[in-house]
Amino acid sequence: MKPTEQQVSDLLALKRHERPPEGYMEDFLREYHQRRVADGGRGDQGSTWWKRLASWFSEQGMSRWAYGAGLAYAAMVAIVLVVPRHQATESIAPEAISHPVVAPIPERAPVAPEALDEKGKPEEEKAEQEF
Repeated sequence: MKPTEQQVSDLLALKRHERPPEGYMEDFLREYHQRRVADGGRGDQGSTWWKRLASWFSEQGMSRWAYGAGLAYAAMVAIVLVVPRHQATESIAPEAISHPVVAPIPERAPVAPEALDEKGKPEEEKAEQEF
């Protein structure tokens, strides 16, 4: 049964006036540590975590383990079938060139060094440069 909005507001109004008994706040931490020591010691948190995990696995029935293993196997088979396999690079890559590749060099007539200095200058400047 779900409480109505009026019932919730009445309960909150009642709880607003409640106060814990005297000394509750001072004794809380001490009592907490005493309960923890009584429950299994103040050991390492990992050891309690490990104990809880081991007890959870021991509570599981054998059929759940079998169903879980079957589901894991089915997932692995599905992944193997769906994911494309890599093909050999020989069929994809072109074959290597086995002969040396030589770029042709265009043939030009030899040019005198003096002609290179005057190349690209107007005729007037060429005449003025004589020493």
